[in-house]
Amino acid sequence: MSKKLLITILIILISGLIVLSGVYAGNLFKGKEKGFPPQLKRLNLTDEQKQEIEKILKDLRDKSEEIFKIIKENIEKEKELLSEEVLNEKDLDVVVESQIKNLIDLYSLRKDAYIKIVSILNNDQRKIFPTFIEFSFIKSHYFKPNFINEIIEDFNERIRDYIRIGRKLNLSEEQKEELKMLIRDENIKKYKFIYLLELRFLKKILNLSDEQIEKVKEIFKNEKEKEKEYFEKIRENNKKQREILKSENFNEEELTNLIDEYILIERDIYSLRKNLYFEFLKILTFEQRKNSPTSIFFLKGI
Repeated sequence: MSKKLLITILIILISGLIVLSGVYAGNLFKGKEKGFPPQLKRLNLTDEQKQEIEKILKDLRDKSEEIFKIIKENIEKEKELLSEEVLNEKDLDVVVESQIKNLIDLYSLRKDAYIKIVSILNNDQRKIFPTFIEFSFIKSHYFKPNFINEIIEDFNERIRDYIRIGRKLNLSEEQKEELKMLIRDENIKKYKFIYLLELRFLKKILNLSDEQIEKVKEIFKNEKEKEKEYFEKIRENNKKQREILKSENFNEEELTNLIDEYILIERDIYSLRKNLYFEFLKILTFEQRKNSPTSIFFLKGI
């Protein structure tokens, strides 16, 4: 089967699912009914389970809101520091570390909610439930405008479609490799979109010179290289989480340990991105620095 034919079959299958379900195939459980995220729509939850999970999610939202308030306050503090003619790196470091702590605290809240939800599910439900890494990707409009989130989610939905539908096809080894290439291409497009968007955004709001743009590209490139090994660890961690969820003998302690391990990896990535942020600020003039995005853009954006 050629790559072109494989793509055609996948498109036909996806189109068929659109007709049958009335929604996009990768988002079969879309909607905000009772505030449930899409990840919970396919579980055929009982009324009792729904009530318990609703309470857990409400508690998560309420506790998260307090952290978001602190994040917003820190953003204002950071803007003030960036507007000083002589940058106080020591004070800025304190604020950025506080932002990192806030982001990690959000992960911890999600972990607690996630484990509570998983414990409510039966074996069949748990086997198709997202891993914590997937669950924690419930998008936050606090960090990105809605239209950007929607574009990124479109990429993610296509990737999920390829994976889900590919599993239903009796593909040969060659066809599986073609499918992997399709998935890889979608990921490349997604990250290229994000990368170019960030560069265009920075260039536009800061009026960066060509020389500055080249320096920014270089530090971004170096950052991506440094992060590669961490993302490999994340992929392996996610694989292990999936195995635990699919196991007939579910082990909550092992899953919790893996989630804690993942959060530590994220903490390491944030530390790298903090360094990137400070390197970026050194490239700017004082006038540019006054208009620069704060550390949240770098911690969550790149």
